[in-house]
Amino acid sequence: MKIAVLYQSNTGNTKQYAEMISSELKCDLFDIMDTKKKSLKSYDTIIYGGPVIIYRVKKLNKAKRFSKGKKLIIFACGGNPGIEEEIFKIKEKTVPNNDYPFFYLPGGLDFSKLKGMYKFMMGMMKKMLEKNPNKTEDEKVFLKGFYEPVIYVSKENIKDIVNYVNHDHTK
Repeated sequence: MKIAVLYQSNTGNTKQYAEMISSELKCDLFDIMDTKKKSLKSYDTIIYGGPVIIYRVKKLNKAKRFSKGKKLIIFACGGNPGIEEEIFKIKEKTVPNNDYPFFYLPGGLDFSKLKGMYKFMMGMMKKMLEKNPNKTEDEKVFLKGFYEPVIYVSKENIKDIVNYVNHDHTK
């Protein structure tokens, strides 16, 4: 079984997880933005990780095209530290029919690293949240990420993916 870890990263959190998974599983690592489908031809299993943008995993459709005819395992990396309701929404949008193994890895929030449209959208969200006098704890953590990075990346968080792959679930 030949495995490749493929990722797309906006702020570096997804890349860190992809590097950890690749190192732990002793497999090859590819940035989807610098990779052609033919580069993945010899792999049986693709583990794809991407950042979460509005409950969707970025570049997932491209990863699905790249892994056609192969086993695909997906991990989503988001700013949510583990709020089940939010993770459920992400999973529901990512794998609505549970047709792929799915894992959520908390990345963090560092809005200083965002660019373009994402920075604009998050700026709008920030303005709305700041006006809200009854912020939830999640909203307070979200706002904190505008002023200082909130990072949850940890090697501990990749255990479930590594165990899944190591226990012959990819055969």
